[in-house]
Parts: sequence; C-alpha cells; structure tokens
Amino acid sequence: MTSINQFINSNDKENLWHATDSTIKQTIIKQMFKNKTDNHMKLARKLLEYIRNDDKLEKRDIHAKYANLLCILLAKSHNPEFLEDIVKTKSCGDLFFYIDSTLLFEFSPKQNRETCVTDTIEYVNNTTNNKNWFKIYKIWVNYYGNTYDEILVIKYWNKYKELDYCEI
Repeated sequence: MTSINQFINSNDKENLWHATDSTIKQTIIKQMFKNKTDNHMKLARKLLEYIRNDDKLEKRDIHAKYANLLCILLAKSHNPEFLEDIVKTKSCGDLFFYIDSTLLFEFSPKQNRETCVTDTIEYVNNTTNNKNWFKIYKIWVNYYGNTYDEILVIKYWNKYKELDYCEI
C-alpha cells in the first residue's frame, strides 16, 4: 500500500500519483488533513497540481471533495503563499463547485476572523497584482464578499475543525 511517506520521499511524485489506486489516494488525503505537517503542506500543493491537470485532461479518478480537503489543509496554515494553489484549483471546471469559497478569506491580511471579509475586500481592491490568478481572486473576493459575511466564514471554519469533518 502506498503511504504518505512514499509520496513525500519520492523523486517522481507524479508517476506515483498516477500509479496509485484512487481509494489509497483518498486515504492519504484524509490522513494528511487530520495530521498537518510542513511536509504534508508541500505534498498537498503537488497533489493539487496533479488533480488540476487530471481534471483538465478528464482523467481525475477521485471525487472533487478530496481536492477541497487539500485546499482546506493549505488554508489551515494561513500562509498566503498557498492562496494561488487554492485559486488555481477552484478555477478548474468541475472542481469549481467543490472548492469552498470561504477559503478565499482565510488569508485575511489583518488575520482577524471577525473582519476577514471586509479586510480581504479592502486588500484586493488596493493591491496592484497583474498575475492572472490574482485577478480571478479579486473578482471572487468581491463577489463572495457581497454575498456573505464573516459569520458564514467563521461557521464553515469551525466545521473544518471538527474531528470527523473529512468523513462527512
């Protein structure tokens, strides 16, 4: 059985990903979600890249909710360097509806949950960044920020902290 450590230590993660059975992939993602480490964060980025490519090539063999688990795992870090991975994943056709839009506010520049939507809207509208993913991020932040508020973000974030969240 393929393990997380095999992926972490592999020099050819992509071929290992494609050679691994989908149920094992699901198990590995759940284990990563439950036991966040720096190595899991790095691996999550790579796995999301493979899932995005598989989705584009119509050969994704795991449910999109597992991509969402990886995105939540990255969001748990509150490290803005992972925001691009989440936006790129949500930008994929079939994955769009499964990647939770509240994650876009988990990287609030003031790191204040009670004002995260307002702070993020202000940040994206006052930042000059011409990268394509950031332009998409800005559009989504403004759209979703006008659709819901911090109460919903907090509600969802509390759900992600539940021990059995990834089993639901």
